[in-house]
Amino acid sequence: MRKLRQFHTLVGCFTAPLIVMLAVSGAWQAFNFHKAAKDGSYRPWSLVAAVSKFHQNEYFRPNREAREACAKIEDKNESQRCLDDAKRAADSLAIRRNVLGGLLVAVAGGILINALTGLWMAMQVKRMRIAAIALSALGIAVPIALAYS
Repeated sequence: MRKLRQFHTLVGCFTAPLIVMLAVSGAWQAFNFHKAAKDGSYRPWSLVAAVSKFHQNEYFRPNREAREACAKIEDKNESQRCLDDAKRAADSLAIRRNVLGGLLVAVAGGILINALTGLWMAMQVKRMRIAAIALSALGIAVPIALAYS
């Protein structure tokens, strides 16, 4: 049990920073704090918008924005150089997104392992077993009930 707790702790230390970032950005996205109001009355902080873009799309700076910026350059040679740079950046982005995707799969696996080991450890404590089972059942039932209500 001691080795399992140590493993649980280490996996949690690896996954916690990304979990916290995704939880916080997901919370503000649930209330659309990452989007500007159409009437201009609200503009999100740049950090909120950037972290939300990462949460939704797995990158911070999309290639489309770079191409749009290049299109505004009047000098044709400079515009073409800008487009070439944007293409190289897009190629580099594709590689980084694959690596990031692998990291996110590893973090998802860590979350799954941590959840299962945490549940297993909670079920091993006899005085907490009923509460652990009840809370686990609620953790399943409440989201389903809210989704279908």
